[in-house]
This record gives sequence, structure tokens and C-alpha cells, in this order.
Amino acid sequence: MILDYLDKSFIKPLDELTETRRDFPWFFIKDSIGYGKKSFPVFTHLIYEKDRKINSTPELFDYVLNILNTICNKHNIEYKFIDRIQINLLLNHLNCENYDNIHTDKDDKGYKSILIYLNDSEGDTIIYDKETYYVAPEQGKYVIFDSNLKHTASLPKDTLIRKVINIIIKMKDK
Repeated sequence: MILDYLDKSFIKPLDELTETRRDFPWFFIKDSIGYGKKSFPVFTHLIYEKDRKINSTPELFDYVLNILNTICNKHNIEYKFIDRIQINLLLNHLNCENYDNIHTDKDDKGYKSILIYLNDSEGDTIIYDKETYYVAPEQGKYVIFDSNLKHTASLPKDTLIRKVINIIIKMKDK
């Protein structure tokens, strides 16, 4: 697992775009995990999915791709392809459980998940490996882990929203 920070100058424009532009499209998903288990609702913006190609503006895709490549270059990560890029927005829910369902992003080996936090918030990401890791959202912070590791998100309590970019990449064979 890698935990590091990006310069906030990379993140601030995305935070502002997703929060202040009235025409930025958020899509409501009742079941954030999609497994039919009880999970909390989320607003999402799908930027890219391998099988659907770009589902957002090319400018937004290029901007996030630049962030992804900056992170990968910094940590000598080589990827074969991008599986998915999306931005998730969790709201402060007063009547929901604090944690979402524990899940994996991909069950297959050879994928990495990269979570990039767009704002300061409560709502740790909890990653279950040999140890349990709690990653607190801070603007510019990112975490990289194997996509087949179980993890979950928790809800913000005092802040209104928690925004995170979720990127899944297929690693190059070594």
C-alpha cells in the first residue's frame, strides 16, 4: 500500500469544478456497491470505463489522466490499461449506518485501486489487508492498494460531503 500527497494545485480545480459548477453532472446511485446488499446512496460521475470508453468530457479525462500519470511516475508504476475512473460524492447521512458494505474493486489479481481525495472530510477509507488501515480524507492525499483487497468507505459526520476519485488500473505483467 502506498500513501502519499499530490500538490493541492492539481486537486483544487477538480474540487471547485465538482462543487461550484451548476452544470457538472452528478448521477444518483441508490446502492453504492451494486451487489444488492444494503449500502448507502452515492452521487457519482463516471469519467471513463474500459468497455464504454469515455463517458465524460475529454478535457476532464485528460486532466485526471495527467494526475494518474504523475502518481504512477512518482512511484514507478507501469500500467497496461485503465479499467475505470469515477468521482464519488458521499453525503452526510443522519439516518444511515456509518460504514458502507465491505467490497473489492476487482476480484482479479493484477489490478491497483487509486483513491484521490478531493476535499478535507471525515469518512475514513478502511482497507483490510494483514492489518487494518484507516485512511482519513485530506485534499490531495491518495492511497494505492491492490484492487482485490477488501475495503469500505465511512460517511462524513461534520462536513457535508466527501469526494474521492476512484481509479482502477491493470498492471503490466512483470
